[in-house]
Amino acid sequence: MKSAYHHRLVRVSSAGVVFALLLGAARPADALIVATGPDDICPPTADPCVISEEVQVQPPGTLDFGLRTVHVTGAGKLVGTATITCGDFLVDIGTDNVAVDTREPDNVAGSFSVTAQRACSGDPAVACLSDATCQDAGLGLCSIGTGTISLGGKVVAQGNPGGLVVLRAAGDIVVDGDILNDGVPTGAVGGQLEIDSSMGSVTTNGALLSNANDKGTNYETYVGGVAGIYAAGDVTIGGPLDVGGGHNAGVVRIEADSVFVRNAIDASAGAGMKEGNGGRLEIRAATDIAFSGAAAGTTTIDLSGSSGGSSYGSPYVGYGGYVLLDAGSGDVAIAEPVVLSVNSGQNGSYGSPYGGYVQIYAGQRITVDGDILARGYSNVGTGGTIFLGGDYGVDIGSAATLNTRSKYGGAVRVYAGGTSRLDGTIDVRGKLKGAGYYSYEGEGGEAYLYGLTDMTIDGKVLQGAEISNPIDISVCRLRLEGNARIDNTLGSPDNGEDINIIVYESMYAAPGSRISADEAGGATIFIDYRDPNKPPRLFGQINPAPVLTANPTFRGCPICGNLEIDKGESCDDGNTVSGDGCRDDCQDEGCLAATPNWPDQALCDDGNGCTTDVCDPIAHQCVNTIACGDGVVCTVDSCVDGACVHVPDDAYCDDHNSCTSNVCNAVTGCVRGELTGIPCEDGDPCTVTGTCNNGFCEVTDRSRASKSSLKFRFVEGPNNDKTVFKARVPLAELSSAPDVTGVSVDLLDRDNQSFFTATVPAAGFVDKKGTGEKFLFKDREGVTSGAGGIRLFLIRKITSKGIAKLKFKAEGTEQPSAANEFVMSAALLFGADPASDDCVTAWRMFCRPRPGKNKCKR
Repeated sequence: MKSAYHHRLVRVSSAGVVFALLLGAARPADALIVATGPDDICPPTADPCVISEEVQVQPPGTLDFGLRTVHVTGAGKLVGTATITCGDFLVDIGTDNVAVDTREPDNVAGSFSVTAQRACSGDPAVACLSDATCQDAGLGLCSIGTGTISLGGKVVAQGNPGGLVVLRAAGDIVVDGDILNDGVPTGAVGGQLEIDSSMGSVTTNGALLSNANDKGTNYETYVGGVAGIYAAGDVTIGGPLDVGGGHNAGVVRIEADSVFVRNAIDASAGAGMKEGNGGRLEIRAATDIAFSGAAAGTTTIDLSGSSGGSSYGSPYVGYGGYVLLDAGSGDVAIAEPVVLSVNSGQNGSYGSPYGGYVQIYAGQRITVDGDILARGYSNVGTGGTIFLGGDYGVDIGSAATLNTRSKYGGAVRVYAGGTSRLDGTIDVRGKLKGAGYYSYEGEGGEAYLYGLTDMTIDGKVLQGAEISNPIDISVCRLRLEGNARIDNTLGSPDNGEDINIIVYESMYAAPGSRISADEAGGATIFIDYRDPNKPPRLFGQINPAPVLTANPTFRGCPICGNLEIDKGESCDDGNTVSGDGCRDDCQDEGCLAATPNWPDQALCDDGNGCTTDVCDPIAHQCVNTIACGDGVVCTVDSCVDGACVHVPDDAYCDDHNSCTSNVCNAVTGCVRGELTGIPCEDGDPCTVTGTCNNGFCEVTDRSRASKSSLKFRFVEGPNNDKTVFKARVPLAELSSAPDVTGVSVDLLDRDNQSFFTATVPAAGFVDKKGTGEKFLFKDREGVTSGAGGIRLFLIRKITSKGIAKLKFKAEGTEQPSAANEFVMSAALLFGADPASDDCVTAWRMFCRPRPGKNKCKR
């Protein structure tokens, strides 16, 4: 039965097939056999039909041998476009010899197709490729004969474009010779290859070359080829597979029960192409996918962009490609020294190349011992994305590197269940400030480790640059061994970001382990954990000191018998044996005895609404403590005469939205009603009109920043707080020149009330280059009237990216209203009237207030 992943990749229209078949032209008169049909090659009853000399196939090239075996041996050779139907198709002339040659004059490639069939068990005269053909006709199974292809010789279908080669079989397909349907000559497009075993396996030991001839220089449209390999059983790639070259590299799609790649796959762009992009590799398996190589370079999976091509001597490099590996119910293994690369091209001076995208899924485990690279090169390159998702774990070996390091670092995301290890390196660093024209700051990438997994780290997570992003880890149990290093300090101390760790059960950091955040840049290490009774055990070097927060609402990851009392357990003595005080399901036997109605009644519940009821797993007895609380957020709770009283208060439900009604229900909590048709004001200073529609205030004349941040540092003493604001705005929404309009600034709290107002006058801005691209206001002493302590205001318009960057710094003020806010906004008006002048808001930024500072971001 064909696997659920079995689909076709190569598709040719009927008109295209006819065109391909007509490509065969007259061959020289000295050919040994000229064939227009199968009877010209051997008698109709000959089985096998043996081809031991050269056969010139004449148009249309259709050779239907029924279910007979075709055996190419000795000096046998097929010349010209051919479409063959047979039982078995066997070639054993030697892998260095040409068995099929479809080439025609003037670089016409021609085509070659073989379909090797079986017969139905209920009627041996009915040919089939799969059981479905026979079953649909009530003729049993497709089980008579083997329907195999064994290719022990070369197939040559080169041309411009490269030819079409199709091998289809009911049974196994073994390709020991080379299949050469690459583009010839210089600048030619790669060909198309399909290998399809409906009921068997596919093994390739020869080279499969469907690549373009890639010696172009600029924007030529040469593209790499297309290769589709499918099998109901396994696919083993033992020889090199190449669909690369051209301005855009080609596509490889493999679908089977299991896939084993033991040689190189090349889907990289042509080396000389300007902005040539890497290709696409998709492998889907019902069970396992494995990459292995005996030595460095044996298995290099390359989907990189071009590193060549130039305009007036300045290199422009291309984007990296795309890789999808999907092992539905099995494992994915990438062994050392395999290198999977989706880098952009290198050595470029211009353009903004991106590293490619790697997605790996496994229904069981992912094991990476080789390298995965998705770097974006050139002065402004952006790293790509690497995603690993293993339902039962992800293991990254000590020699492995997941690398998206670039000017703007890319992202590495690891999702896992079960147990996982990181012994290798995750590197998402950005580059520091460059020189000359490219002097602006780099940016660190994103690193995420998350899932319902027990994660052990003895490797490195490296991040940082002059601007960075958080490192986020969210797992069940986290263990840092002595070599573990989680570090986002690798850059300037400006704009450091936090390290956020969430553990649903427990955390241990061994001596020698390190967690380092950029404290000088304002970064913090936050560790949130579920159970207040088992806080993180931290014996490593953690700088700055972490902010620890217990959050009992976190979901848990219970494992009975691990010596931890996990969520839902009342004891855990390290075993699953009853009778020792802790039952085999990790429920305390003494507390169960005190609660005979468990689980219908909560463990240790004494029926008193004013007590908290807990089980002591050491004494094996219930402890009941007076307390009160109904869990309804909008009620005022108290204990009166031994009973809890809960009084609803609508004020707790106010969501500060004028388009909703909010009432507290003493049982269910806040009840929210959505209003429609009444005027509203969302608090945005850039809003002109607003009307409620199903609970939302729909407004007009509003421009929103696409990316923004707001930071406060509260310093003891009067008038010395500091504020930094940054935003990105679509260039089309900011046409004003601030040296003409000036800029008015409002900072607003969560109720959209302004707590900081300032106006930077037009006369204070300077057009630094005289081009209207960069405007700067400086006031080191803070003496400009009305500027509200703003010392620096920079506006830079980047035409090439279609954005404008805005930044201001203020100090010498007091900002008590910002100290504990969780939501804040900023509005910038270029002129006097938001209805007609440019007005931009950084709207509803979410904040993290901490002692002495607050940071907001959107």
